[in-house]
Amino acid sequence: MLIISLVFSAIVLTASLQRNLISTAGLGLGISVVSLGVGCILPFVALQTVLLLLIFAVCARWQLSDRARRLSNITASLLPYAIYACYLGFLLPALSEVYPYESIEARLPKRELSPPRLPGSMESELFDLGSDVYRAGATPYFGDQRGHQLMLIHENRVQAFVESFGFGVGRLAQLGRPISQNSLTMKLRTTESPVAQPGSKPVEWLSAGANDRIGFVDSSDALRNLHKSSFLDFVYPPAFGYFKDRRNVAGFRPHQFSQIPAVEASLKVETLELVGLVVHEEPVAYISEKLPRMDVLRTAPIRALDNFEKLGLANLREGEMLFVAHQGDYVRMLGAIRATRQCTSCHDCERGTLLGAFSYILAKSSR
Repeated sequence: MLIISLVFSAIVLTASLQRNLISTAGLGLGISVVSLGVGCILPFVALQTVLLLLIFAVCARWQLSDRARRLSNITASLLPYAIYACYLGFLLPALSEVYPYESIEARLPKRELSPPRLPGSMESELFDLGSDVYRAGATPYFGDQRGHQLMLIHENRVQAFVESFGFGVGRLAQLGRPISQNSLTMKLRTTESPVAQPGSKPVEWLSAGANDRIGFVDSSDALRNLHKSSFLDFVYPPAFGYFKDRRNVAGFRPHQFSQIPAVEASLKVETLELVGLVVHEEPVAYISEKLPRMDVLRTAPIRALDNFEKLGLANLREGEMLFVAHQGDYVRMLGAIRATRQCTSCHDCERGTLLGAFSYILAKSSR
C-alpha cells in the first residue's frame, strides 16, 4: 500500500508543479476521501495536499520564484513520508522496549486440565460470557485495537493485515492508525492499587464440623450478576495485550480486582478468595488480606479447601457455574472461572475448561 500511496502522491505533486490549483486540490482531496477506508494512503496524501495548498497561498502572497516553488512542492510531498520514516525508526522501537515480549510459561505451567463437561444450558451462558469479554476489550469498528497495535510494534505488517479485525481492504484502516503511549493505555485502568478484603472469614468454617451447618440453595439472578461482574473486573480484557505464543506475550497485565464487587442491598461481600487449579498439584485457596491479585498471589500463602469449597468444586466440575449455600448467618458461593475463547491460547486449554473459582462469603444485611 505504501507504493500505491507514493504513486498517488506523485500524481498530486505533478498537478502542483503545473500550477494547477484546482487539479491539485481535487486530486488530493478526492484521493483522501475515496481512500478513507484504506488508512495507509489517507495520512500521506491528505497531509501532502494540505501542505501544497498552503504553498499555493504563500506563492500567491509573496510571489516566490519558480525554483523555490518547485522545491517547496517537492519538500511538501516528501515530508509525510519522512515523518513516517521517523515514526518507524524511532517511536515503534522505543515502544517495543516499553512493551517487550515476555514469557508466561513460568506463571502458567502446562498442566493437564480436565476437559469441560458442559450441559446445554451452560453453553449459552458461556457464549454470553465470551461476548461480554470481547465487548469489554474491543474498540468500536476496530476490535481489539490495543492488542493489534502491540502486534504492529513487534510483527511485520503482512502478518498484521492477516490478523486484523474486519474484512478485505477494510483491515488496512487499522494499519494506518497512529500508535502511541496514549493509544496503548487509553482503555486501561488509571489506578491498580490492591483492594482490601471488606471483612473476614470465621475460623471455625475450616473445621470438619462446619459441614453440618451448610444448607444448599439455588442461585439467583443477583448472584449470577455478581459473579459475572467479578469475573470481568478480575480478568479485565483491555489488559490482555498481544499473544503470539506462550513465550512471546506483549502488554499483558496480571489479573486483579479494582473494586469490591457490588451485590444487591440485602447482601454484602465479606471476603472473596481465589481457588486455584492450575499452578498447584491439588486445588488450593490463596490467603490474602487483599482481593485476588495474580502478581501478588504467586507468592501468597495457601490453604486447603474447606468443606463447602470441596463440595462446590465437585459441583462446578460437573458443568455448573455457581454453587450456593447458607452457612449460619452467611451466604456462601463458589463461582466458576471458565476459559472463554479469549483465554484458551494463554492457558493452553479448551473453551469452557474450569481454571479456578471465586469463593465468596456474603453477609446478610439483617445481621
